[in-house]
Amino acid sequence: MYYEAETQFHEWLGERRGEKSAKLNIARNMLKDKIPVDQIMKLTGLTAEEVSAAAKETDVVVAEK
Repeated sequence: MYYEAETQFHEWLGERRGEKSAKLNIARNMLKDKIPVDQIMKLTGLTAEEVSAAAKETDVVVAEK
């Protein structure tokens, strides 16, 4: 019983990591297209910090409000 629950948890965790990775890739593409950070946050559910980190990975300059 414990093993099954642990396995399900790890499957769920893996799905979440994949989901987060996909959202970050989408955010990077949106940043390249000059979409505002607040719009990216609204559409992806990412935080401002996560969007800023994605911007640093792609060498995109994020304009401050």
